Amino acid sequence: MAIDMIEDNELGALSQSRLGSVNFINEIRDDSYANLFGSRRRKKSKFREDVRNRYKDMKTDCDSLSTNIDTISADLETLVKRSAGKSTLELKEKIDETQIILGEMKSLQSKQQCIIKISQAERQRSASENLKTLTDLSDTTVGKAMADLGQSNSGKDKNMMYWYIGGGVVVLAIITLIIVKSKK
Repeated sequence: MAIDMIEDNELGALSQSRLGSVNFINEIRDDSYANLFGSRRRKKSKFREDVRNRYKDMKTDCDSLSTNIDTISADLETLVKRSAGKSTLELKEKIDETQIILGEMKSLQSKQQCIIKISQAERQRSASENLKTLTDLSDTTVGKAMADLGQSNSGKDKNMMYWYIGGGVVVLAIITLIIVKSKK
C-alpha cells in the first residue's frame, strides 16, 4: 500500500528510481522542479534570450554594421562596469552573450568586406578631388598664359607663357601618376 501511495504521489519524481538513477528529473533533463527558486539553466537561457531579443532587429548591411558594432561595444562596456562590484549570474550571462553577438557582427563585417569597400570609396573620392584640383590648376595656368599673350608681345613674356604651360603639363603629369598608383 505504501508503494502505491508513493507511485501515485507527485513527489515520486524526486525520489530515487527503481533502476538506480538519482531521480527521475535528471533522466528527463527538465530542471523546472529542481529547486525552490527555479532552474539555473532556465535562468541562463532567459538572460541570453533577452540579450538576443535586444539586438535581433539590427540591420546587417555594410552601412549599419559599424554603427551596430559601436552600439554593442558600448553596451558591453556598460555591463562590464556594472559587474565590477558584484558578479551575478545575470551579468555573467549577459556579458557572455553580448560578446558572442559582437563577434558575430564583426565576422559579418569581415565576410561582407565592408572595410575594404569603405577604403575603396575613400580612395575614389580622394582621386576625384585630386583630379578636380589638377584640372582647376591647369585651367588657371592656361588662362594666365593666355592673358600674358594678349597683353604683351615681348620675347620675355612669351618665354613666361611657355614656362606656365610647361609647368601646368608637369603638374598634370604628376597628379595623373599619383592617381594611377593609388588605384593599384
